[in-house]
Amino acid sequence: MSEIYEIVKTLGELQQQVNELVQPEIPIALVSPIMALPGIRGAWPLSSFDDVGDAYDVSGQGRTLTNNNAVGYGYEGVIPYALFSDGAPPEYLSRADEPGLDVSGAEAVVVPGAKGMTVGGLFYFESLGADEQYCIAKYVATDNGSWRIKIDNAASVVRGWVTNTGVNYSCGLGLTLTTQTWNFIVLRFTPSTEIKLWVNTLTQKDTTGIPANIDGSACAFTIGADGVGDYGLDGRASHAFYSACSLSDTIIEAMYYALRGIGLSL
Repeated sequence: MSEIYEIVKTLGELQQQVNELVQPEIPIALVSPIMALPGIRGAWPLSSFDDVGDAYDVSGQGRTLTNNNAVGYGYEGVIPYALFSDGAPPEYLSRADEPGLDVSGAEAVVVPGAKGMTVGGLFYFESLGADEQYCIAKYVATDNGSWRIKIDNAASVVRGWVTNTGVNYSCGLGLTLTTQTWNFIVLRFTPSTEIKLWVNTLTQKDTTGIPANIDGSACAFTIGADGVGDYGLDGRASHAFYSACSLSDTIIEAMYYALRGIGLSL
């Protein structure tokens, strides 16, 4: 696997150089790497949406996300995105709770070495104020929730959380975020082992007291806010995904380099 990772990394770096040298506006590869991830429960590049702005799931599982409060869509180069505002009320995408969205990390159909959960995507912040901003989540405080990726703006911390029996387990990565730039942000849960967070090539993990599974919850799956539309994201999202597997470092890092290869400066 390490050899495959090195090949993908090298190809991604070479492709980015070719894109810049030949024609920066038209990178060679346009296919999202999220479409072939193992254990995928939903894949939303946010390039496909209907006449009312509901966002289509390209995984084949049909988990279309509802457009709340007029989320807009656009593109930068060849990168599609949904544009969110944290106004009143915030703009966000959501899907009501269903069994396929309650990934516990202990699914019987997943072999032992792959059990877990991985979620994330590309996120871009227009502003960073004093409030929290939720990137992607299945969480609301009144229901405890299942997991979340959020930005603690005041503390300049990107934080990933999972919940078990109402107790939150978190992993935070303190860094100075820059507005108007893309960030590759991924949260991975490996049962009884670790919670690990990626922000581009930076990582942080917690291995203390990690639970064996994640709580199911009745709250909605969301991009751009929490499960009831609070803590809105002021920015953009692209290439969001949700997997019922604990994806390997190799896969996650290869995805990062593949996204760099389609024209992003990460």
